[in-house]
Amino acid sequence: MSGLRVPARLTRWVLLGFLAGASAGCAGSAPDVRPPVAPDRAAGPVAPPSAAEGVVAAPATAPATAAGSSGPAVQAGPAAPGADDPAVEALRAYLREQARAANAQDPTAAVFRATLTPAAQDWALPLLRANFGDLMPGPYPMGVLDVSRPSPAAARVSFCMQVRGWQVDRGTGRPVNSPHHSGGYADVELVQGTWLVADVVDEQTPCDAGRVVEERF
Repeated sequence: MSGLRVPARLTRWVLLGFLAGASAGCAGSAPDVRPPVAPDRAAGPVAPPSAAEGVVAAPATAPATAAGSSGPAVQAGPAAPGADDPAVEALRAYLREQARAANAQDPTAAVFRATLTPAAQDWALPLLRANFGDLMPGPYPMGVLDVSRPSPAAARVSFCMQVRGWQVDRGTGRPVNSPHHSGGYADVELVQGTWLVADVVDEQTPCDAGRVVEERF
């Protein structure tokens, strides 16, 4: 349900694409859960990473919050590029509100729509609706690898994201499948003074999972 797209055209990664838990129960095994891919991009199965792929294991430290903090738990990690970049913040807001809308099974949530360009809503809302089911403990874990700006009003955020093994079964609280990370990018645009997500693509490439940061509700 992540809003990622796959090279064919891979949109649902950003929406991050997860299959309903109900279908898992019928099949007798956990579904291949990953961020949503836009309707015009068919996402193929992604093989689990191997040591040869060069994927760095995500930090094993437990999420921590500052004493007295009421905010979400965020796993510590290396400083990422674009930490204070408004385009990166827009992408994180999109992932956060996507997870909340999925948990509430409400694809028309105004706060979620407000993170998207008008054109992006054409694929993001139907994609989200089609992928209700399991529970998101937080937004899809993501680490920013690079930020480029083709123009003052456009940014491309390259990232490494945990696309599987993040959603949990609503009944048991257990992950529905094993963890897997994949590289991709998001196109973010400045629209009337606000940075909004225009596209999110899962390139299905190995990436540095050591930069991935977890945020939990």
